[in-house]
Amino acid sequence: METKFERMLKKIHENKLHRTVLRAVSYITALLSVGAFVYLCVSYYLKEPISVIEPIIICGVPFAIVSVFRRIVDVPRPYEVYSLFGEDLPKDKKGRSFPSRHTFSAFVIGTLLAFTSLSLGIALLIFALAMAIARVLLGVHFVRDVVAGGAIGIASAVIGFAIFIFI
Repeated sequence: METKFERMLKKIHENKLHRTVLRAVSYITALLSVGAFVYLCVSYYLKEPISVIEPIIICGVPFAIVSVFRRIVDVPRPYEVYSLFGEDLPKDKKGRSFPSRHTFSAFVIGTLLAFTSLSLGIALLIFALAMAIARVLLGVHFVRDVVAGGAIGIASAVIGFAIFIFI
């Protein structure tokens, strides 16, 4: 018996336009996140060259921790768990689903960006939320993966920013 989640994934997976739009949302958000990270590094550098290490550490250290954690827990992805995808899998990667690193990255960068430019940060966070939803609908991540990735990203940016304020 199929779950609601499986039925939803099946409907989306059967419609090429839906898959294309969802993939585009994910790719565009990833590109915007990279651009925002470069913007952060440049703006920190222009304030004081040594301060460029702040966004690198605030984003990079938790990224490394999340990456190691994903290897250790090695949680399967929805397309590995559900058979509805057949031969046409959304990705060929196995495991390492929890937490979502894409979602983490977009949220940590978006939150850090909000401290520099509130409007740009909010815009990126909206895209990050859209990406999180897209990754679930594509069957690449479970809801828990993107929620954890987003929460860790926000917490990492807030804690990292606070640490550098008091240093």
